[in-house]
Amino acid sequence: LGDITSGQGAISLARAFHVAGVKEVVSTLWPVSDQASLMFFGKLYQKVARLESAKKSYDLHQLVWQLQGELLSGMDVTDLERELFKYGPYVSTGK
Repeated sequence: LGDITSGQGAISLARAFHVAGVKEVVSTLWPVSDQASLMFFGKLYQKVARLESAKKSYDLHQLVWQLQGELLSGMDVTDLERELFKYGPYVSTGK
C-alpha cells in the first residue's frame, strides 16, 4: 500500500479498502485539514441520508461532484483557488 509498482502507479489506501471488499471509497488526492474534511463529509452524509430516507438510489460519484460544485460556486478567483485546495481533492472510487 503506497508502493509505486511498474505499470500500475501508486497503490493507495483506498485500493486497500477495495481489496478488503469495500465497494465505494471517498478519499482525497492530497492531505486536507480536519475542519475541511468534517464539513465536506458532514454535508455528503446529509445528502446520502436524505436520499436513503426517501428510498431513492444515488450515485456516490455524482454526489461528490455535486457537493464540490455547491461548495465552490459563486466564489471569486482568489477565494476559489483557496477553497479548491480544501474541497477539490475528494474523489470517489469503486462500484
